[in-house]
Amino acid sequence: MVKVIEKNCIGCNACIRTCPVPTANRYDGNIVHINPTECIQCGECIKHCLHGARDYEDDIERFLNDI
Repeated sequence: MVKVIEKNCIGCNACIRTCPVPTANRYDGNIVHINPTECIQCGECIKHCLHGARDYEDDIERFLNDI
């Protein structure tokens, strides 16, 4: 799952510019938040964030436990 590290986000909008889903991010003050119902988890925002404000949380173990 893609997550935001708020302390690193400076609101540069690189994540918004590279995201293929226009409604997957929302700008709130100086931080760009993820809209979890719209995000397709493609990771483009992680690749393009130069500030380390986006990361990926591996949830495969939780997924496997749920099945």
